[in-house]
Amino acid sequence: MNKKRGGHYRRGKNKEMDYFIECATSLFPNNHYSRFTPIYDTTKEFYQLITSSDTTERAILNWIASNRAWNYLFGLLRHYYRTGHHDDNYIFPEFKIGSAYVADYLLIGNSSDGYQFVFVELEAPNGRITKEKGTRFGEVINKGIEQVRDWQMYIAANWNVIVAELEKHSFSNTKLPRQLYKYCPYQIYYAVIAGLRKDFENIRDRKLQLQNENNITLLHYENLIDVANEN
Repeated sequence: MNKKRGGHYRRGKNKEMDYFIECATSLFPNNHYSRFTPIYDTTKEFYQLITSSDTTERAILNWIASNRAWNYLFGLLRHYYRTGHHDDNYIFPEFKIGSAYVADYLLIGNSSDGYQFVFVELEAPNGRITKEKGTRFGEVINKGIEQVRDWQMYIAANWNVIVAELEKHSFSNTKLPRQLYKYCPYQIYYAVIAGLRKDFENIRDRKLQLQNENNITLLHYENLIDVANEN
């Protein structure tokens, strides 16, 4: 409309228009996380949800989607993966990994090193998070780790399937940037989110070992609150 009138829209005039333009011109318009994305303070509600004894993983997924509270996920990119500082960032809820697996989220962030991928598995915030006086992973964390290891093996052998799924989300199924067609294990990360801060008091060394040996970041739900509004 601006072009028809002989003019050009300048960013900064209208936040809603800025948000629309940045999403519409991005690689994956419906999954783009814009710096102009409206953020509402839902910390109190989210904290009540994750500390409830009967909250499930599905309840958390549904709450984030219904409240469009994507900042809880985007914060992970900026804080833990040194990306998300550019405008080219995406969040895919329930991303299909072939026909057998589904990641609760796939996060994609662009940086000076190119695109980074983070496949996220959510587990319950309650239950047996740890065992043996809190020094070893319990059933909830081990379930998430086992799931992610299955993803790792599949993705390493079937990166073309991941690319095909990404193409479905692109504008008019257009070709993706060349980098995305090449499997690069150094730009693919995994995260398991389970439990609360109190559950992680005695497993710091095991967390570091898991990250160093298996490229899996282990986080608790209060970490999401910590990083949600760092923008």
